[in-house]
Amino acid sequence: MATIGRKKAVVEIGKLKFGGFVAWMLWRLILKPKPQKPKC
Repeated sequence: MATIGRKKAVVEIGKLKFGGFVAWMLWRLILKPKPQKPKC
């Protein structure tokens, strides 16, 4: 997985290859940490 720019990426998972927005969304869902809610 690698991001190329804003909303563009490339992903290779086994024999599957994705590029562009779909790959960027996969990167965002898998690698990007989700924001934590503050504990009050």
